[in-house]
Amino acid sequence: MELRELKYMMEIGKTKHMSNAANNLYITQPALSKALKKLEEELGVRLFYRDGAQMLPTNACRVLLEDGAAIIRMVEEMTAKITNIEQLEGGVLRVGVPLGNVYALAEIIARFKKRCPKVELELYEGSGAEILQMVVRSELDVAFARRPLESNQVNETLLLADEIVLGVPPQSELAVQETFPIGDLKGKPYICLSESAFIYSDIKEKLVQSGVTTKPYMCGGDLRMLIQVARSSGVPIILPRPTLCFFEADDFLVRPLEPKLKWEACLIYQKNGYLSGAAKLFIGETLETYARIHASYSKRLQSKDAG
Repeated sequence: MELRELKYMMEIGKTKHMSNAANNLYITQPALSKALKKLEEELGVRLFYRDGAQMLPTNACRVLLEDGAAIIRMVEEMTAKITNIEQLEGGVLRVGVPLGNVYALAEIIARFKKRCPKVELELYEGSGAEILQMVVRSELDVAFARRPLESNQVNETLLLADEIVLGVPPQSELAVQETFPIGDLKGKPYICLSESAFIYSDIKEKLVQSGVTTKPYMCGGDLRMLIQVARSSGVPIILPRPTLCFFEADDFLVRPLEPKLKWEACLIYQKNGYLSGAAKLFIGETLETYARIHASYSKRLQSKDAG
């Protein structure tokens, strides 16, 4: 049974006349009669019988008309919801945020909600691996991540690229070094992000390869706090270089690590999956925001280098 045929039967039941129903449906009476006959053959029951000029429903047809009204209302409501979602007048956008910091997340959310006040925004925070798998399973519409990704089932859009460095407070004894072999951290305190953060595994692998097995002085997911602890204690911190710039830690000396650790932040969403209008808009707002961050970041680096 097609929804169109159901609407035909509903109109016959409402008007009790084939000609009136055909006129209201803007089809010919023969076409309506043919549709009625086809549906009766498909269901194996008679739906209407004539009483003079009237078309009256059989007992089987009354069930069809009662349930049909509910079905049509449900379909119309569902269609309205879909239309509203595509017109950014409703729906839910699920965004994954890895533990640690997402640059300018508050600004991105504010810009998005200004454009889409009726779209509900749900943020899910978790480890990098958890967030990635949630995108793969379609449990998230879009998420922040970093390369490399251990999956070929997502599309990725680069947001910012740089390297992981050692941020050295000026009072640290390590401030005299221009570059910093990772092995020099052996036996020395350092601060880094927690194990659930994306970059932790990369840092730990390089440390182990360089013979550094000492535990961090401190680790965690609150970048602002970690930077404050590093500043107060004089203990160096391992972070992506843009993080120090973003948190205005200009008093820190930036020392490149050897070997270098590449850092690339990206936005991911399921490959060949459906992207709603809200998801596309969120991606657009994120790209615009990060373009401004990159421009500001590059300008500050140039100014710092010139100084």
